[in-house]
Amino acid sequence: LDKESKQKLYELLKYSISHKCLDLIFTGHDFVTTLPTSMRRLFNIFIIYKTPDILSLGSIGSRIGLKNSDFFELFKLCKNQHDNLCIDLTKDTPAPLRLNIYKKIEIQ
Repeated sequence: LDKESKQKLYELLKYSISHKCLDLIFTGHDFVTTLPTSMRRLFNIFIIYKTPDILSLGSIGSRIGLKNSDFFELFKLCKNQHDNLCIDLTKDTPAPLRLNIYKKIEIQ
């Protein structure tokens, strides 16, 4: 997208989230490079599947506030290709880290 299109998309996302009570879902193989930072900051829940691209995983972990070593440890909980990590950055969430969306992950 060109700069003007990105700005229009950002404004649409921001308005939809704040004024229309919409939950938006973005899916992509690498949201770090696919989704501009300004738009990524609008989202508070990320569902991440394990990928063989270690650099991409490390980049995702650092951008959502986790140390790379902790992030890679969390992915050891994913036993198959369908398992995922859910990172919930919502204020006062009871489960900021979850396996397969529903199972709460406790970090020591």
